[in-house]
Amino acid sequence: MATRPNENPLLTSDFAGPLDEKLAGIRAKSATAMEPARLAATDDLIASLEREVVQGALEVGEIAPDFVLRQAIDDSEVRLSDQLKSGPAILSFYRGQWCPYCNFELQAMQRRKDEFDALSATMFFIGPESRDNSMKMIEKSNAIVPVLYDLDGAVMDAFRISFTLPESLRRNRDSWNPNTGWKLPIPATYV
Repeated sequence: MATRPNENPLLTSDFAGPLDEKLAGIRAKSATAMEPARLAATDDLIASLEREVVQGALEVGEIAPDFVLRQAIDDSEVRLSDQLKSGPAILSFYRGQWCPYCNFELQAMQRRKDEFDALSATMFFIGPESRDNSMKMIEKSNAIVPVLYDLDGAVMDAFRISFTLPESLRRNRDSWNPNTGWKLPIPATYV
């Protein structure tokens, strides 16, 4: 896999601090750049997601739905039930390669890969993107963990973590993820 240096200035900083601090830094930078109405709409969306989507998401103790997705790097199939035969799986859902929060999260998780490997756990990053956009995620984040693409959003729906981005937060362009439109997953990680 060929990778290129990270071109996103939000992702070039030192990763020594905890992920929460890095995400708070992105949020602070974004807040200063956003117009007040957009910032208020974002805050409203986050509060709504916490009340509605988070409360309905697959919970601890529930059996994860089996799925088959493809790896971006080689288009090979990954079946969750087959992965679980060799040990635990860590599934981290992301919104898209365009999301700086998602890029930070992937890089933070990758720093823990040795710990996960010692527990025979396999980590997967899952997004509602095309294979091409999933490859961009790999390139931007120098991904060493498998990035799976949930082209139609069926897996994020099965985990009950999807939501539709309100019109007030959509930019004057087509959706970021053409096959799922404005439907995105909340950031969620399952073991």
